[in-house]
Amino acid sequence: MPSPAAPHTLALLTPLPSLDMGSGPHWGSKFVAIAYFQALFRYGPFDRYLFFAAARGSTRPRLDAMHQRWPGADRAEVFPLVALPAVLAETPIAALHTIENHLHAAIYARSLVPGARFPVTASAFTSPSYHAKMPEYGQDLTGGARPGDTVICMSDCQQTVLHSYYDHLAETSLAGWPQPLVRPQTRTVWLGIDVEQYRPVSGAAWRQRLSLPAEAFVVLSLGRLSPTDKMDWEPVLREFAETLAGETPDQRPLYLVLAGNDQGYRRSLEHWIQGYGLQERVRLVPDPPESEKIALLGAADCFLALPDNPQEAFGYSVLEAMACGLPIVAADWNGLKETVTPDVGIRIPTYWGPAVDRFDRLSPLYRATEMPLLHLAVAQSVAVDVAAAWEAVDVLRREPARCLAMGRAARTRAVTVFAWPLIIAAYAQIWAESAAQAATAVPSAEAGLHWQSAYGRAFRHYPSHWLAPETVVVNRQRRLHPSLPLQSSYPNVADLLDSELLTRLMIASSTPVSVAELLETGHEDSDVLHYHLLWLIKQGLVKVETI
Repeated sequence: MPSPAAPHTLALLTPLPSLDMGSGPHWGSKFVAIAYFQALFRYGPFDRYLFFAAARGSTRPRLDAMHQRWPGADRAEVFPLVALPAVLAETPIAALHTIENHLHAAIYARSLVPGARFPVTASAFTSPSYHAKMPEYGQDLTGGARPGDTVICMSDCQQTVLHSYYDHLAETSLAGWPQPLVRPQTRTVWLGIDVEQYRPVSGAAWRQRLSLPAEAFVVLSLGRLSPTDKMDWEPVLREFAETLAGETPDQRPLYLVLAGNDQGYRRSLEHWIQGYGLQERVRLVPDPPESEKIALLGAADCFLALPDNPQEAFGYSVLEAMACGLPIVAADWNGLKETVTPDVGIRIPTYWGPAVDRFDRLSPLYRATEMPLLHLAVAQSVAVDVAAAWEAVDVLRREPARCLAMGRAARTRAVTVFAWPLIIAAYAQIWAESAAQAATAVPSAEAGLHWQSAYGRAFRHYPSHWLAPETVVVNRQRRLHPSLPLQSSYPNVADLLDSELLTRLMIASSTPVSVAELLETGHEDSDVLHYHLLWLIKQGLVKVETI
């Protein structure tokens, strides 16, 4: 156990959390950080929380407001960043903690404190899918990590990604590193949810506002509206149209509500909704007010989450839906593999293969502002079985008892597994164990380098199935909509696709054919052919028959 003085203070090398991000809905890592700090102040075991800010003066009004509005936040203090070495030298702390996996920065900060014996820890609230972060992962290995230093991941899936990157760096860029590579510890602590705030409520007002019939079975997707860091809606909407074509009068009519932060995707969504004749069955709700999010969840019968992007690391909106008592239909992808258990929802198969080697090679050429283009390019090779998704929705529609049972189980799982007091207690345990380990650690030097990404290697475990030479695929014999030819709707992806190769693959798969046989028919690089094949599977034009 740590010394008696150590647990009473936690130092934080991170900006002071924001209280308000505007009147619109909150999404992503910034929102998670706000929720995390609210819970830490409310349920954490520390008497003091020491923040270090480069612009301390401008944080004073924010700190005052936080003291007034967040329970427990009166224990938070802010120091100028330049005072960090002196303050930490004089103050016994349990750990120096940071968010966004800035572990390397915290390790360096500790090196500025002579004789420091505290651990550094980092919450990884963002996806490790940005190649610009590779130098930081390298510094995790070369920067002087000690026993007790820990990266806390949002899911086991994310932890596996981090391990894959550490392996990749050790075998490539750091293969000749003259000093021993020292890995920090990694642990998984899932994100938490405020189960007092997020709970089942009536959604009657939203159903009325959206003109949803009383008998409608409402499917809700709530999250960022973006194909670059969330999901591609075109194949989902196309399959929804086919599902509605088979609907019978005795069934509850299916309605889909797409809600969330619009990141320039609205025009495309409206185009597909109109193109597939879905105007009567789809409700588009861009940027719903944050205060209305829970009521909007209450208007749904089930929740749909089909991310196809390595940038999506956890899926916090699914946790919100579970806390509100909704059954989940989710892609078998990333952290959803861990949150969506069989009692609370149905996970949908995803497919990927060796299709992105060229993006790994070219990743250093993408500037930070172009990362969404890289994420989009990679995501377009990830196929979610959208037909299976709508079949799962239909199961919930046809079996109301099962639908209700899953919703109740989802609420129970949120309360018993993901409630913030439990999550913060898990963090406190890690800090106590890390402090005990760090008490006898020996200081080491810091360093760092820069490297490329490794998407195909690091994220290979995300999909349900990885296409192999013996995988058999077959053309679904579908007629393309006349306004949507055999090409991508995204200009930057269209450049990556060869229409002749797509056509050739469609013809070659008129009868069941193995991936190995397809590889023998062309002269393209393996990853190029796999990319085209997976894109066709993603669009529902080719299906996987045996795996």
